[in-house]
Amino acid sequence: RLGRSARTRRSPVVDPGRSEGSRDAHDILLRVTALDWAAALQSLRSSREGLSVEDAAARLASAGPNELPTPHGPSLPSQFAEQLIHFFALMLWVAAGLAFVGGMPALGVAIVVVIVVNGAFSFFQEYRAERAVRALSALLPETVVVRRGGRKRTVPAAELVPGDIVLLKEGDRISADARVIRS
Repeated sequence: RLGRSARTRRSPVVDPGRSEGSRDAHDILLRVTALDWAAALQSLRSSREGLSVEDAAARLASAGPNELPTPHGPSLPSQFAEQLIHFFALMLWVAAGLAFVGGMPALGVAIVVVIVVNGAFSFFQEYRAERAVRALSALLPETVVVRRGGRKRTVPAAELVPGDIVLLKEGDRISADARVIRS
């Protein structure tokens, strides 16, 4: 494995909130993509025999676990409320208020119904997208076979580090960005 997945685990844009280790892993991934496999291994201070157990532990401590961040977003009621108070919805609330003040209650009620229906539709779409992300997370493998110290070892996918040699067979799911050395 050459680094964390830019698609699922790390953003391709430098995030000042990321830890130094995760920035390092991302930078390593960007550097080694242009190299042939032997130069990539050398750049990662690895070999075809894999990392030593001690080196892998040190890299895990430095780069952090190979895990998707767990989103801790707002509660469902507050997510729905956000759909009712974004800029466009606020403009519609003002229009509904003006319709009521101007003696057109039917128009005011119609505008409020539009706001609520639009908010419900937007909330439902956002909720389904979040569920899809959680479902994709469940597809990631829990363990992976790596070569460390010249021996095959099964380790938790969260313990993959830059420089690990991942051994794959047909049908395996890959839990990180990687580079094919031999097929």
